[in-house]
Amino acid sequence: QAFPVPSLVLAMIAAAMLRPFALRCGTVAATSRRAAVTGTSSSSASTGAGGGSSSSSDGGGGGVGGKSGPGGNRLWAASGGREVNLARAIWGRLKEHGAVDVDARGAPSCGSALRALALASRDAPCVVEFDVRWASDAEGGGGAIGEGGAGGQGAARWLRFSARAGPRWDRFKKNLGRFLTMTASGRGDFRPLAKAIKARQREEGTVTVEGWRDDPLAAYALAKALAELPRLCSSQSIVRCVAAPQKDDKDAFAVHVWIDRAPVASPTPELTEAAAGAASGSSATQRVAAPRGGKK
Repeated sequence: QAFPVPSLVLAMIAAAMLRPFALRCGTVAATSRRAAVTGTSSSSASTGAGGGSSSSSDGGGGGVGGKSGPGGNRLWAASGGREVNLARAIWGRLKEHGAVDVDARGAPSCGSALRALALASRDAPCVVEFDVRWASDAEGGGGAIGEGGAGGQGAARWLRFSARAGPRWDRFKKNLGRFLTMTASGRGDFRPLAKAIKARQREEGTVTVEGWRDDPLAAYALAKALAELPRLCSSQSIVRCVAAPQKDDKDAFAVHVWIDRAPVASPTPELTEAAAGAASGSSATQRVAAPRGGKK
């Protein structure tokens, strides 16, 4: 004679049989969530001006930092001497998007960014132009701020190298002319270097600032001086920089700096016609008024 099995017992048996499957599904889901977070964000350890270490997740281009921001078109410069990988990632993003931001925090990271930009210019058919500005997470990682700390109390700040494809090498070399050479130094304040770069723009030639691989503090001072230039110049000025390795010293690099006037927008045809009409009306008024003066 068969005894009836309570429904509660059947439910417990079914739960025991399905438990391994449920655990496996939960593990896969958690792994997928972690992979998604790692692939779309980057974390960087804060470094001081003295040059600590910088670390970031490997989501954005061969161990050179994770991609973040809208569209993922941003790279972090690590401080582990992987400039070759970063240079390849920079040029790959330029071919795909036309522009890329390279973020760096601290002396070793900024030195790595400058050397990677120099390698990208050397190995590509076109030079890589860039400008430098401060950025802060108080603005979601995209706000430019000043060195004085306008990014908010306690907000993390870093330097952002905004790169874009420049002219071809043959055209670029033709316009270099005489080098007005300067040397970056990690001692003292960076502001005198920024003022000197701006002052020498009046001379005939190309202002060039040299740096070395084994002097990250000098590279950091140079990067901060480049970020200071927009504040020293007028709002109609455009700062352009191109980094390149030195031929006679593989551990040295040079940064060429130009400060150009922003192009003046040409008036629209509607405004031109309106101005011409106003001028003709003014001339007609003068012609009518002239005889009255003659009668007097």
